[in-house]
Amino acid sequence: MELASGLIIADLNITMKEGNIIRSLRSPWAMMISMLILVMGVSIAHRLTGISDYMLLNWIVYPCFAVAFFSLGYIKCPILEKSHALAYISKISYPFFLVQFFAWRIGVSFVNITGYDCNLVRIIVSFASTLLLAMVFYEVVQVKLVGFIKRKYNL
Repeated sequence: MELASGLIIADLNITMKEGNIIRSLRSPWAMMISMLILVMGVSIAHRLTGISDYMLLNWIVYPCFAVAFFSLGYIKCPILEKSHALAYISKISYPFFLVQFFAWRIGVSFVNITGYDCNLVRIIVSFASTLLLAMVFYEVVQVKLVGFIKRKYNL
């Protein structure tokens, strides 16, 4: 569902003709307002209905994310465009996705060893271990192994 939604939003963003509504949707304010509506809408819906399963709140989530993604395609930030850190983070994004499943176990192990159980600590330990594992995976597997295979098979 998310892939199809993203493809539709990207296509609409490219093919829609310029007009007042489209110009408004492409502004940074549209993204900020949609995220505010998202947080407030989910919070109010949760408070009124008691629903805690986010999947039941897609009637709020999808339109807000659609507006946010629509506007993010047009926000320009020259500092970020030339950022080496952002370029590296983009290179390790797929390894980050792959190793996140192992990092939660590291977070749970940390809590079991230290006995300090706090959600914030779990998040910080899991994020730090995911980042570290992603960097190792990228540098060892993607850079070294792919370079070796390319040299060996003259690719």
